[in-house]
Amino acid sequence: MKKNIVTTFVITLLLLSIVFALPKEKTKYTLQVASNIEIQQDTMFTYGKALFKENCRACHSQDMIRTSTAPPLGGVTKKRNKEWLYKFTKNSLKMYKEGDSLAVAIGDEYWGLMTSFPMLADKDLDKIYYYVEKRYEMSLQGIPVPIEFEFKAAENNNAKACTHILIDKEDILNVSVSKTRHWTFSCKRTSHSKSNWKKTTLKAMFDYDKSVNEIAALVHDFSAFRSSKTSYWDFK
Repeated sequence: MKKNIVTTFVITLLLLSIVFALPKEKTKYTLQVASNIEIQQDTMFTYGKALFKENCRACHSQDMIRTSTAPPLGGVTKKRNKEWLYKFTKNSLKMYKEGDSLAVAIGDEYWGLMTSFPMLADKDLDKIYYYVEKRYEMSLQGIPVPIEFEFKAAENNNAKACTHILIDKEDILNVSVSKTRHWTFSCKRTSHSKSNWKKTTLKAMFDYDKSVNEIAALVHDFSAFRSSKTSYWDFK
């Protein structure tokens, strides 16, 4: 009896040692369970995000769903083949002049042709497209874009705001930036006297209302506005 017990115990230990010695399958990246750490370790996502912010954020919303000064990019790789995207991103005007049917259709729409990026290599564009689709999937799942201070450090002191925001704590409803990258933040009022303006910083405006972060890449040809603090930004 004791011999049987010992034999069974030894066999059990051998089986357990074999199981734990087996190579474990690597966990695949899945958005449903992705933590911030997993996202940070996804180098394609990280590099794609940096390239997107540098080259695309000025016109395209980072959640890939909402319309900004250009249409959202979510799902673009499902609508267009990769080779077409490479050529269009690098030189949309050339494709338009050559009569590419899609480029002509896009160019003749309200949005017009996008800025060309001939300096971006295919491998850079692959990272951007990867980030776009991953960020799009995350938005569809209700995962918000992380709130980070997106304004350029060199522009931090180039800001003024009306006293209705700085003193009376009213909502920021209108934002514009000049060609020299000087920012103006104002309330619902359409006109202000000279005494209503005070110098501030972009960081102070960000700390006061994190949603201004969404327009950190605003270009001087547009101004951003909204009806309330909880409304989406619109552009004119």
